[in-house]
Amino acid sequence: MENPTLDAIAEVAGMSTYQLIRVFKHSVGMAPHAYLVQRRVAWQSSSCSKGSH
Repeated sequence: MENPTLDAIAEVAGMSTYQLIRVFKHSVGMAPHAYLVQRRVAWQSSSCSKGSH
């Protein structure tokens, strides 16, 4: 399964990519890319700490 693009998500939501990014940023407090990077770093940190036990 491939990760959905912002364009695909925006199309399903019935808005433009620009609108989706603005709504996401307003709701979450950061742009989608920044959120994804933050989640990946958090996931990596938790995986590394679990692996050290």
